[in-house]
Order: sequence, then structure tokens, then C-alpha cells
Amino acid sequence: MNLSSQLETATLVEQFSMIEDPRIERSKKYPLVNILVFSFVSTLAGQESWYQMQMFCEETLEWFAEFLDISSGVPSHDTFRRVFSLINPEDFEACIIRWYTAPH
Repeated sequence: MNLSSQLETATLVEQFSMIEDPRIERSKKYPLVNILVFSFVSTLAGQESWYQMQMFCEETLEWFAEFLDISSGVPSHDTFRRVFSLINPEDFEACIIRWYTAPH
């Protein structure tokens, strides 16, 4: 299987793991993949603000533990906002599109 095929069939977590982390090393308490998965799932669940995302993730943390390392917990609403102001939106969108359009 070539890289292109692997990218097309990667899980959502694998897709988000490919996004470059723009944060400086000392401010990486939470893995970027966790922040991205938390925010994507909480948005699908109808959460519309950074604060709602944080609350939703805290309430469903055990469910997230099934596929993420949650040892660092849930980021604050300020961390969600800060990270999304730094990441490349085109990269984020491309990951979602690849995941959504991949054969399942």
C-alpha cells in the first residue's frame, strides 16, 4: 500500500496526527491530536463554543479514552481557542475531507 492509499484510509485520529503542531515546545501540555479530535467530535455533537467543547469533553472523557491517551485530561476553552488560532485551517479541512471520503 502506498502513502497515498494509506492517507485515504487513515482513521480520524491518524489523519489529525498528520497536522503540523504550530505550538512552541513548552506549551504542549495536551497532544495536538487530542485537541483536534475533542473539538471535531464535540462540534458534531452540537457544541458551538470553546467553553461548550470543554464541558462536553470533560463529561465524555471516558468515551474518548477508548481511542486517545487522555492522561493529560481535557484542555481549557482558552487552549482550544488558542490552538485553533494557530493551526493551518486548510490542513485541518483536508484531513476531515480525506477521512470522510475514504472508503470504509
